[in-house]
Amino acid sequence: MVAIRDCKDCKKYLYDEDTGLQMIGLDGITPRRRPPGVKVMCETRTGCPKGTPENPKTLSEKSESIYAYYRECKAVGVFPDDPMMRHYAATIHTALEIVRRAQKHREISNG
Repeated sequence: MVAIRDCKDCKKYLYDEDTGLQMIGLDGITPRRRPPGVKVMCETRTGCPKGTPENPKTLSEKSESIYAYYRECKAVGVFPDDPMMRHYAATIHTALEIVRRAQKHREISNG
């Protein structure tokens, strides 16, 4: 659940780390603000799987945008005849293949 959480929101509001859901205030509507001094997951010894806002382990905004465009093109089956997009598509395709192989290997290893 932390993957879809925005780092700015995480610093501003409290989250239930077991469910990944944002905690709600006493009014049942408003998100609970993080009190001063209460550390966010990335500031703890355990750390955050996403890294930190200063050193993220996630895609940059530009890369996220390129990947979203790739998914859109793939969904409709139409890619622009553009050398840069061909490069991005090939890179993304290779990365996805590596992930698929790693997942398959993990499944085989886990029985």
